[in-house]
Amino acid sequence: MTSNRRGKSRKEINWPASVLVEGHLIECRISDVSESGAKIRIPGDKDLPSEFKIVFSLKGQIWRSCKIIWRDKNETGVQFVGPPHKDLFS
Repeated sequence: MTSNRRGKSRKEINWPASVLVEGHLIECRISDVSESGAKIRIPGDKDLPSEFKIVFSLKGQIWRSCKIIWRDKNETGVQFVGPPHKDLFS
């Protein structure tokens, strides 16, 4: 069993989202989330940069900048950088 090194408790969810990388959206699923970060699952073998944006809504109304903390096959742990943002595509 792995230890939980997070400072904030996470809530398990199964929420569709997207990762914005170089102007392209890549579909993903958020499997858990907290105030400080999330665990995302990306289908296939996508190579993500160390920092990117997670878009939580279809129209980009809510998004967060994040950086990768760990990677394991198709799961990635990210830490949110800065506050939530709104209206990415407007």
